[in-house]
Amino acid sequence: MSAAWPSRSPYSARASAGSPSGYLLHDCRAGATAATEYATAIGRRLAGLEADPVFTNCQDYRAHTLFGRFTIRQEKKGAAIAWGAYSKEHLTGDLYVLTVRLNGKKFDAKSQNYPPHGSIPAGTARKYSGKTLDITGKVTKGGKLMLAYSMRCRVL
Repeated sequence: MSAAWPSRSPYSARASAGSPSGYLLHDCRAGATAATEYATAIGRRLAGLEADPVFTNCQDYRAHTLFGRFTIRQEKKGAAIAWGAYSKEHLTGDLYVLTVRLNGKKFDAKSQNYPPHGSIPAGTARKYSGKTLDITGKVTKGGKLMLAYSMRCRVL
């Protein structure tokens, strides 16, 4: 299955459908219609998704797709950073595992039975200003991968 997707899309997604290469999907910021239609065509074989907007600052990182809502928000330089990763109902699981890294250094990790969210204090955000915030996680259900994702931005 192949399709031509817009090359200038600010978001991309990689869906794993049992093959090593998976399918590269491009998502439009306005609503993920193309990626969603393509993933729907994959149907029940869809095992996971990785959504990654282009590298930008953490002021208003949003990836709202039919796979879920992934957000990072830092109101202004030096302010605390809030983040959350919420998969859609059809991709929910019984284990949510996530790692938060600042400039490659592990800052936080979660392993829980509900969608993860959290924050980074203002003092830590000031210390890592201009550095990379990387949040990676996965959702599993009965040991089966339902969703894999990565959020990445530059701290203000």
